[in-house]
Amino acid sequence: MRKKIKAQYGKLKDGELLELLVERKWCHAIYKGIDALYTAISHNIATRVTERTARYEETLPAIEKEASEYEVKVKSYLEKMGFVW
Repeated sequence: MRKKIKAQYGKLKDGELLELLVERKWCHAIYKGIDALYTAISHNIATRVTERTARYEETLPAIEKEASEYEVKVKSYLEKMGFVW
């Protein structure tokens, strides 16, 4: 098999050799690298968007309302325990 391949290389013209080397070998590697880079960047962006969505899911007014409700409960419990301020 290798002998047939080597014999065929001798018959190829310059343009055909360039096509084999540049178009089929190098361009494929370059396109594959670009695709891998694009996939990695897309995944990174999607992950960051998901993190931000989770982090900022609750609005500040909702958090402040919840905090004030807990404050009322804590004060009530403290008063039942005898604390006065």
